[in-house]
Amino acid sequence: MSKLKKRGNRIKNKHILSLASFIIIVFLAVFANIADACPCGCGATGPQVLYPGEEWKFYVAASRMSNFETIRDNGTRGSESGPDYRDTLTFAVAGAITPRLSSTLSVLSHQNLRDGEETQRSLGDPSISIRYTAVPQNMASPWSPQIQIFMTYKHPVAKSVYETQVPYQMDVFGNGTAEYVPGADAWFGMEEWRMGVAEQFSIGRERTLDGNVKLTPGLTQRTSISGGYTWLGEGALLLNVDHETQQPSAVDRVKTTERATNSLSLNGSYAIGFRKTAGASIKRTGVGSGNRNTTGSMSASISYLQAI
Repeated sequence: MSKLKKRGNRIKNKHILSLASFIIIVFLAVFANIADACPCGCGATGPQVLYPGEEWKFYVAASRMSNFETIRDNGTRGSESGPDYRDTLTFAVAGAITPRLSSTLSVLSHQNLRDGEETQRSLGDPSISIRYTAVPQNMASPWSPQIQIFMTYKHPVAKSVYETQVPYQMDVFGNGTAEYVPGADAWFGMEEWRMGVAEQFSIGRERTLDGNVKLTPGLTQRTSISGGYTWLGEGALLLNVDHETQQPSAVDRVKTTERATNSLSLNGSYAIGFRKTAGASIKRTGVGSGNRNTTGSMSASISYLQAI
């Protein structure tokens, strides 16, 4: 009986391992984002990375946000009174100016959905970015960092929460202010394993909204750390952690509260042709503890990138 029991356990464990391996393979296949994406998970609204020999890069992505929740000052969570879903379509094009300097233009389109409410659609806030490679990679030293500095300008087009005109903030798609976003990133590794760090600041410009409401945005700081594995010439799997804080803003000189948000995302990619990459990602905003005065959500996206 003891031998039969041990044999049964071995068979059971074998099946469990086979199932686990299958799940991992499916997981890696499904959550595959831009093979040539920067390790810090820069989005399409930031500057794209152009590699040596690339003159242009075109990017399109579709995403859906859901499971919105309010995170209060003390970290407790509650239901969000806004849309149930937000869909976003992103287009971006990047062009090389010099071998080290490039520029990216990004345009977005949004729609908000909620049961029992009319779907609202709007263009998102467009942005233009420049990126300069201050320290290029060194083939002789694969783990020497490549360091880049960048600047993004985001122009307010979409309505903010201060301009909403329909219930449940269904027409809100932006924060209402122009933003200048300087930053820098460094990434390490020219072989299979890679990691990166990035730091950026969002400096909002004061704006007077309809009704002479003066909005003075607080400084936003975001730190990103990422790492993952690259199948050279085939694809990549990257894990990204973000921590963002925003100093109190002011609405007609009345201060709001400080905001803190933690995010975790998994990005994967797969090369589907010469300089053609398909990808997908999943992101959890408001993950873990330390979040306050922010909104938590889940999002998933698919993307396509073509370099020339």
